[in-house]
Amino acid sequence: MACLSPGLARVQLTSGQVLLSTGTPAEHVCFPEDGLVSLLSGLDGHSIETGLVGRDGLVGVAVLFGHDRMPHKAVVQLPGPAWRVSAADFRRALRQSATLHEHLLRYACDYAVQAEQTAFAAGKCTVEQRLARWLLMAQDRLNRDDVDLTHECLANTLGVRRPGVTVALHVLEGEFAIRSRRGRITIRCRERLKRLAGAAYAEPDRARQPAEPELIQAA
Repeated sequence: MACLSPGLARVQLTSGQVLLSTGTPAEHVCFPEDGLVSLLSGLDGHSIETGLVGRDGLVGVAVLFGHDRMPHKAVVQLPGPAWRVSAADFRRALRQSATLHEHLLRYACDYAVQAEQTAFAAGKCTVEQRLARWLLMAQDRLNRDDVDLTHECLANTLGVRRPGVTVALHVLEGEFAIRSRRGRITIRCRERLKRLAGAAYAEPDRARQPAEPELIQAA
């Protein structure tokens, strides 16, 4: 990545940063290298996470399908470096590189199935199962055991009340799957966490490897 195309830039994403807003045009597409970005959908001032993006994906998948207005909000949950390219340069790269386009379409398919699994979990699974699923997904994308997130942020992400998240964390701790401290959750046993998540955590939730910035550079 030492020699980058003029349209590709390395940036630092910060906690709480809004990368995309619902109903507005996307000016850039981002490929996180570390950290987590929540894709949020909602009505009447209430939102719930419908997708989670880390080093496995891109923020702005709607641009891939030629959409101008974004269907969701994208907010940085955990900070980290990312590669950013303008929407215009991204569209140009897609036109010029069939390899890039096909690679990202496969990611978009995985993302759509992940969103369906999120809907299933929200409708059919307990808060404990959904929290276990989210922590597993976070671990996949961060490639580490520590997740620095408050109870309040987790509650907003899952669309539940904060006391519900606190109880769920105690349940996972009681099973020795995690250790919870102020602002930090450490995954102690992934297999126990998977058992607790049950059907909530499925194959579509696992991290995939997206297109590398080199593909955009070469397009």
